[in-house]
Amino acid sequence: MRSGTCVLLAILAAGTAWAVDDSAAIQSVIEAQLAFTQVPGAAKINPEIYAPDAVCIWGGLIHRKRESLVAEFEKYRKQAEKDFASCKFTLDKLEVRVTGDSAWATVQLRFEATTKEKKEVITRLSWSTFVFTKAGNSWQILHEHNSPAPLR
Repeated sequence: MRSGTCVLLAILAAGTAWAVDDSAAIQSVIEAQLAFTQVPGAAKINPEIYAPDAVCIWGGLIHRKRESLVAEFEKYRKQAEKDFASCKFTLDKLEVRVTGDSAWATVQLRFEATTKEKKEVITRLSWSTFVFTKAGNSWQILHEHNSPAPLR
């Protein structure tokens, strides 16, 4: 049993030793996604950051497939433009692990917004996990789960 565990650990260690550190490329995919939600001046949504069969869970709702995700971002941004004078998400903490053509990241996000009507400032933290797959030379989001923290 012991030798089997050692062999398994050696195989896993060898596999990850050859992985290229694409942490910066993965961070740029996450930052591109966050730029979609910024008000004013949101970036145009690039659906290619998602794998065709991506699954994302935001606020307890499950969104499947790239087209559905892009449509949800468009709805979110339109609602944000109605409700907020400004809003943006920023990365507070990021940890990335790359293994061959797969990677995962854990992220702490900070949401900051100013309401239009009351000029009230809202700050909220949330935590996200991402699973990525490499398609050619690009990283794509295959799975994302976001859990907001309670309002303060």
